[in-house]
Amino acid sequence: MQNIRWPSRSVHLFSDGALVESMVGFGEQRLVRSDVGLAHRAAFRVLGVAAPAHYLHHRYLRRALVHLDSAPRTILDAGCGSGDHSFYLARRFPQAQVLGIDIDGVLIARNCDVARALRLSNVSSETFSVTELIRGPFDIIVSIDVLEHLVEQRRALRHLHAALGPRGVSLVPHPHGPAVPRWLGEFHAWAEKSVWRRI
Repeated sequence: MQNIRWPSRSVHLFSDGALVESMVGFGEQRLVRSDVGLAHRAAFRVLGVAAPAHYLHHRYLRRALVHLDSAPRTILDAGCGSGDHSFYLARRFPQAQVLGIDIDGVLIARNCDVARALRLSNVSSETFSVTELIRGPFDIIVSIDVLEHLVEQRRALRHLHAALGPRGVSLVPHPHGPAVPRWLGEFHAWAEKSVWRRI
């Protein structure tokens, strides 16, 4: 396996004794993707994920995951895009099967290549829409930066809810209020008001 230095490290022990996340790097696929240049890789090694909104949503996700009662076995990343959260969740929960879905077939094909390059056998990616019926059940469903781009939000939420297991947890951030502030300080204050909903 490729030796990668991660921008951050943390460890969490669940009440059932499962140890998770010993060396997890959010955004690590930037180090193995052929379309990412050396300068971008170097910037990632120093700064991690540089996009403020993307990184903040990841921090919210990490904060929410700490409160799980037990390690999940099935995880859905609905609207996975380039797979940042899918790969992170696959590393953090190595015993879980992670499925990333997105309507962009090009991103899904690239995510499959990246999973092979990272030697992650517990993550898969499929071209699929969150507005269609999703096979489940899943212990965790995350859908980050997705709903605000959909016309059929209620339909998507119904399908996500139907795919959730009986004790499952869904993490769906949805921006609200005025337009996103331009300055970083204002952005942080706005981001803290983002709504996390449990379905």
